[in-house]
Order: sequence, then C-alpha cells, then structure tokens
Amino acid sequence: AKRHDLVLALADRAQTAAAGTEYESQCALERARSLAENVTPRDGGAALLALQSVAERWPDDPFSAPAAWLAMADVRRQDFQDFAGARTALDTILQRFPNSPFVDDAYLGQVQVGVAALDPVAAQEA
Repeated sequence: AKRHDLVLALADRAQTAAAGTEYESQCALERARSLAENVTPRDGGAALLALQSVAERWPDDPFSAPAAWLAMADVRRQDFQDFAGARTALDTILQRFPNSPFVDDAYLGQVQVGVAALDPVAAQEA
C-alpha cells in the first residue's frame, strides 16, 4: 500500500480496542501480516519480529499462532532466502498444530522451500 503507515495506524487502533478480548491475537496477527505483505529489505526484520511476537504471545491460539508461523515461513523463504528458517517454521505448524486449517499450506510451503533451495532464482520467478 502506498500509505502503509495509515494501515498500521488503523491496525494499532484496532488492536488497542481489542485488548483483553478474544480478538486481540487476530488483530496483532493482521498487523504483522500487513508488515509482511509490505516487506522491504530494510524492514523485513520488523515483520518477522511482529509475527514471532504473535506466535510467542498466543502460542496455543488455534488460528493466530499457526497463521503467524506460516507467514514467518513465507517471509523467510521469499524475502531472505532463509530456507532452513522457513522449514523450521513450517515444521512447527505440522508438529504443534496437526489439526490446524494451515496444515495443507505448511505441506505446500515445504515443497516451495525445497524448490527454492534447489534453484532460488527460478523460485523467485515462479
């Protein structure tokens, strides 16, 4: 988004409003996903930190935690070519959340990581 700062400001307001409710983790997740969607080499670390914060703060949340791990895997694979880190994030979903709706995405992610590790240039173009 051209005005990503406005998106983040609205996400911060939503998270503040949701504090202490069942929606707080989802608001934090969406803010972190927004950072990940708009990642640049300069701020990619911020996206990973925000996603990791969601996974650590709500480790047993059946939606937010595995979604955060999946987004971390994508950022690590796509933006940092950190294939080992991406695989670790995907393995976390499969081990800790075997009944999650994100399991199929984690398996697909493992294939994407494997392909990217073999030929990072071709994986970026695909």
